[in-house]
Amino acid sequence: MGRSDFAGVGAGLRLGELVPLDGRTWAPPRGHSSSVTPKAFGLPIRPIYAATLIMSLAHASRARVSSWEAAVGRPLIVMFVVTALALAARPPPAAAESKEAEAGPRAPGAESAEQACYAAPRPACLLEIALDIARGIGNASARERALATIAAAQAESGDVAGALETVQAIEDENRRSNTRANIARTQVAAADLSGALATAGAIETPSWETDWGLGTRFVEKLLEMAIGAGGVTRASVLLDIAKAQIASGDAAGARATLARAFEDAKLIENKYGLFNTLLDVVLSQAASGDLAGARRMAESAGLTPAIPWPALEAKARLDSGDLEGALEAARSLEAHFSLCIGCLSRAGLLAAIAKARGDRGDRAGAEATFTESVDDAMGIDDVAARTEILAQIARAGAEAGLISGAIDAARRIEIPTWRVLMRHKSRALLLAEIAKAQAARGDMAGAKLTFAEAVEDAKAIDNVDHRNETLTEIAELQAEAGEASAAVQTIRDIEVPSWRTGGNFPVTETRAAWLATMAKAQAEAGDAAGAKASFAIAAEDAKALRDAHRRNDTLREIAEYQAQAGFVADAIETARGIEEEGSQAGPPRRPHRLRTARDIEEEGSQARAFSAIAVAQAEAGDVADAIETARGIEDEESRARAFDNITVAQAEAGDIAAARLSAGGRYFPLSRIIEIQIANGDFPGARQSAREIEDARYRAAELVDIAGAEAKAGQLAGAIAAAREIEDAFSRARALSQIAQAQAAAMRGRQ
Repeated sequence: MGRSDFAGVGAGLRLGELVPLDGRTWAPPRGHSSSVTPKAFGLPIRPIYAATLIMSLAHASRARVSSWEAAVGRPLIVMFVVTALALAARPPPAAAESKEAEAGPRAPGAESAEQACYAAPRPACLLEIALDIARGIGNASARERALATIAAAQAESGDVAGALETVQAIEDENRRSNTRANIARTQVAAADLSGALATAGAIETPSWETDWGLGTRFVEKLLEMAIGAGGVTRASVLLDIAKAQIASGDAAGARATLARAFEDAKLIENKYGLFNTLLDVVLSQAASGDLAGARRMAESAGLTPAIPWPALEAKARLDSGDLEGALEAARSLEAHFSLCIGCLSRAGLLAAIAKARGDRGDRAGAEATFTESVDDAMGIDDVAARTEILAQIARAGAEAGLISGAIDAARRIEIPTWRVLMRHKSRALLLAEIAKAQAARGDMAGAKLTFAEAVEDAKAIDNVDHRNETLTEIAELQAEAGEASAAVQTIRDIEVPSWRTGGNFPVTETRAAWLATMAKAQAEAGDAAGAKASFAIAAEDAKALRDAHRRNDTLREIAEYQAQAGFVADAIETARGIEEEGSQAGPPRRPHRLRTARDIEEEGSQARAFSAIAVAQAEAGDVADAIETARGIEDEESRARAFDNITVAQAEAGDIAAARLSAGGRYFPLSRIIEIQIANGDFPGARQSAREIEDARYRAAELVDIAGAEAKAGQLAGAIAAAREIEDAFSRARALSQIAQAQAAAMRGRQ
């Protein structure tokens, strides 16, 4: 999904009079609403979070599989959608509960002290001003968030005592514990390990939830159940300290800290967090050089029935760089032990050792150990375990450059497809991943052969939907490896025009949309003629789709990609082929019938296509034509999105003055303009752009970012000027804290 798909989403964005590059003025059509607030499931969607929501929903409705989906499974997308909704319903970052967030009465003499600090700023006095502001915030949640931010800044500025004193004023136990944990980690980074231990010891609870905010703890709980992620623990803080002690050579101190962490870990209620923390403690104890103590810990914690000690020892020795010791321990495993589907299996450990040998330049040793790992995996009786371990071994071999061994491991997999974590996997896709690794190492001839083998293997998959999904994934890898033309052919090998993806949330994919995706990759690779031909094939394929909704959506996607690839005229022609609802076959819609989401998308497909075309024209420097295209868009939201992105394109082209005039006080384009100005070091211009943002909450958020960036650039006077412009107390305290942190960091750098 490109930026133009979601940037500027939110019909509440107002369109003021815009001034294009040539100086001509234009205004939105009469009747444009400037006060519409979009909603999802009854929740108001604020512009700052609307893009996140739309992206999440779009990913949930498409089958573009990304790397994180491969790790945790597509069903978790719904959790991110829930997160987006929860965030969308919350106030913006700068919104501190209306009037209750405003600062209360100031202490006597505060104004004069503040003026003196602004004249000669130092971290201590800036943070004192921030504290004074924070203490006066009426809303408890906003006040405590401000105090936590200030405490973190105090710690990073070297005032740990002041930070710990500030923490005392935080009443919420979760936030107080989390703030102390952050202070302790700041001390670790500063090599103050004894101080970090003392701070960790002051944490009152063994575990707590991170401060995600109202409405998102439900999502955190879902993630905890799905992948075992649970909050923060005191034991994890102690573990960080122990690891720093090991790195500094204080093995004895590390063991003492690990003993505390071990006892603390037993208090963790979440079973996943308990197991993972205990395992981390045991491995850290081994890394400190105390293998005997690590074994006693593992046995007393009840880990060894689940994980044989030799597996833990091999992992610990591997992590410490003792490859011969790791090899001996791995070989001593009596059974084909498997944990986490092979991550600590004997074969998996051998493959990891082989990779480590290769990283050290021991090619012969790496190949010998890798062959041993493959042979060992073949001795596993359980087909599912053997298959996944062989797949992991093959990937490890590809990463280590042991390409022939990796291909051999993949070929030894006896079943064409299998399922892990609610996601289908295949031998064909594994071969394609190895082919991409070959290409990355410069062996394009070998990569082409391996890709061809992968495609043929995919074609033999019985289930048509799994077969097609695998072919699209292979095509993506081909395009990433620089084989865009071959990727187009792989998509053309798909025998059906549309299919359903697998998983718990299946969606419909089309061959035409994938052809357009690969055509865009061809254009990006410089093959303009090939891309143009592939786009034409994709458009014809889309027109043959029977379902009108699917046909229109696919044509829209093709038009967007054509525009982004520079084929604007072709994109316009494709967009004109999208049927509006009124021209579709079938009975007319009854006036009183409620419009469904499908109706709305049908009506917006052509508008969204022309919006993307307008953006592509602007990015190519043809602003006048872009404006003309945008003015012809009837759909209000798509037209607003087009105008906003045209404005951003003006800014990215370097015409900041025209872009600011075009922005008309709207947050989205101005935020991007400010980002560009900050990158260029134009802080006065960035402050002026921020002043033009009509919404005070978003204006405050931008001024906080400007103040922080300006302080990091060493321009304290400008940073303080930005902070003083902020009306919201919470945001002003944040800005001052960032300035103090930047100043303290600069002072440390000069020492």
